[in-house]
Amino acid sequence: MINQQPCYASISVVIPTYNRWECLNATLEALCKQDRLPDEVIIIDDGSTDDTWANLQEWESASAHPFRLALYTQENAGPAKARNLGVRQSRSDLIAFLGDDTIPGHDWLQKHLDMQNSLGPDAVVVGYTDWDHATMRVTPFLRYINGRGAQFKYDLMSDGDEVPFSCFYTSNLSVPRELLLAEPFDESFGVYGWEDAEVGYRLIARGVRIVYCKSACTRHRHPTTVATFMRRQFVVGRSCPTLLKLHPELSALYYYKKSALMMSFVGVGYFGRLFLPVVRLLDYCYIPQPRIVYLFFLGWYYVRGLRSAESDTSV
Repeated sequence: MINQQPCYASISVVIPTYNRWECLNATLEALCKQDRLPDEVIIIDDGSTDDTWANLQEWESASAHPFRLALYTQENAGPAKARNLGVRQSRSDLIAFLGDDTIPGHDWLQKHLDMQNSLGPDAVVVGYTDWDHATMRVTPFLRYINGRGAQFKYDLMSDGDEVPFSCFYTSNLSVPRELLLAEPFDESFGVYGWEDAEVGYRLIARGVRIVYCKSACTRHRHPTTVATFMRRQFVVGRSCPTLLKLHPELSALYYYKKSALMMSFVGVGYFGRLFLPVVRLLDYCYIPQPRIVYLFFLGWYYVRGLRSAESDTSV
């Protein structure tokens, strides 16, 4: 039965950041214009090497922000440790996560709060993140990775769906704080890639639902190309052994030696190196390719990263 009584009265926004002040500034400005303002915004600078920390302190002192702002810094240790710090320091019942480059719409926080209070306890709400079309070249490849699962899988989700653990997208997500205190991010993930999905896996095992709210929208301002995303896939592959060490039962899905699909990407380096520049050029010209072409290269780079981690060498 749907719980008609509000469960959550307060909500904190937690944002880890690393060397992205320009986007983070836009995100902060958007938070100041929310229909329902956050009770607090917590930002953790994950050891930025640019002027992010200095700019944050200046913004804090110069801006008349309409919420409590809490700033923390740490040695570069990855988003898992940064988010855990933000959760521990929060004073609210509910945590809303944003990326430092995901800019929320004016009603973003209200949509999360409304959905959370309609679902009752033990629920996670994931919102919709589109590319920031006003500032980016959104090519066919970018539309593919946003919709078919390489980054997000929004084309495969319908509003109100209960979605799998892999949809625990911390670029646009709300979670009861007590759940994250009981099941924090695993800090053995030193880089991005699996640290959020791994929490989603543990929460679903506890009976928590992850529900999609399409109207809780953000805009992803992260200039991306085929080349830059393939480098990201390599990093994701390199971090996969950490996931499989924690949850070996997932090997059949994510380990190439146990997945017939991923095994097909092994040993085709010459073909990939020959044709990837062609795919990059076609995408730059907004000429879409069959999904199998994108899947091939995404899988190839993922497996390269995973095998690199196994041998602890760079490919």
